[in-house]
Amino acid sequence: MDELKMLRDFGDRLDHGPEARSARQRRRLREVIEQEALARRRFGRRRVMIAGGATAALAAGAAVVLVMAPTSEIGGNPPPAQAEAVEVLDHAAAATPAQPPPRGDQYVFLETREVQQVTSVSGGKVMNRFPRSHTRTWLSVDGTRDGLSRSVIGRGTALEAWTRADCTPTKPRDTVVHDPWIARPPSPARTFTQDCPPRPAYRATLPTDPGHMREYLYRNSHGNNPPDVQAFITVGDLLRTSMLPSKARAAMFKAATRIPGIAFVPHAMDAAGRPGVAAALTHDGIRNELIFDPRTFAFLGERQVLVAPNDQTSLGLKPGTVLESTAVLRTAITDRPGQRP
Repeated sequence: MDELKMLRDFGDRLDHGPEARSARQRRRLREVIEQEALARRRFGRRRVMIAGGATAALAAGAAVVLVMAPTSEIGGNPPPAQAEAVEVLDHAAAATPAQPPPRGDQYVFLETREVQQVTSVSGGKVMNRFPRSHTRTWLSVDGTRDGLSRSVIGRGTALEAWTRADCTPTKPRDTVVHDPWIARPPSPARTFTQDCPPRPAYRATLPTDPGHMREYLYRNSHGNNPPDVQAFITVGDLLRTSMLPSKARAAMFKAATRIPGIAFVPHAMDAAGRPGVAAALTHDGIRNELIFDPRTFAFLGERQVLVAPNDQTSLGLKPGTVLESTAVLRTAITDRPGQRP
């Protein structure tokens, strides 16, 4: 399912339909869509959204330069920063709690907060802002049932997205998007259908051996980053968007210790303001962090920090700027979409 195409189509309908909201609401929806699209093309995750007439020129300048710390594969012991990062990930693996598997007809509930850098260009002036969002998502455990996502973006712009599933390899999934002011059910004009396989939110089939999990991460990471960086990013994506069995989750942390170039960050903070320590990997001047509670080593969230000049600095951003921050507030199981755990 291509959620980005679906949201773009919905945005076009908002522009011309009788239920059109204000220009500001349409613009905010488009910002979310384009921010997601640009990041997936360039980085495999969200990074920066460029708005305005200078989009193509500004988005084309990303240099692909990989800076890696030396590792034990080169010879000798790993550097201290890498050894400390390995220790954090090992603790996280050991601290993974056991949990019973959910039923296939249940839902994985995910609650997150995010802060993302948004750049807009108007009249030759570059403006950077950092809107916040709070999202609650219900995803089908076995991938065959309707899912729901509710977000509040910035100062109150609400977005609700439904995934209407009767989804098998031979049947389509209908994705319906509507704003909260339109009565349900959404009109047929707002329904978008695409073929898809089921997408379980509970990843029961992931490897439980660290070596096999490492192979999985490299084989199933997609984006324009070098393989090591993309695999590291995929770790965070899985933690943020799904639920893993305990043994698979522990194996993933162990697998991450084998990614070359990881480093330790002693002071990090997630989007909810919770302090932590982080295992990190830097590429093209951006440090990608996986943040953990310094006492329990529970996973808190992710952060991307500009640490060296790159194409972002040409937009007026300085090293030390947090480009994106995510806090995973809660992951749980519910019996139906919309139900709070």
